[in-house]
Amino acid sequence: MNKKINGDPKEKNSLQIFGQVGSLGITFVIIIGIFSFIGYRIDILFSTKPVFTCLGTLLGFIIALISIYQIIKKDNL
Repeated sequence: MNKKINGDPKEKNSLQIFGQVGSLGITFVIIIGIFSFIGYRIDILFSTKPVFTCLGTLLGFIIALISIYQIIKKDNL
């Protein structure tokens, strides 16, 4: 009965992987939400209702993709 309690530090169990993937989704939603909100506030300021909200959402989507790519590249998920 040779069980390794402290295995290879590079090995990840399923719960750790689930947590990392879940945090990627949360990161994605938060970034898009922040940029959409900023676009919405700019729309209110300049009375251009859907323009900056759409641009903020698109910019948030692009930045979220870049951010998630960098996280995945760093962690080797």
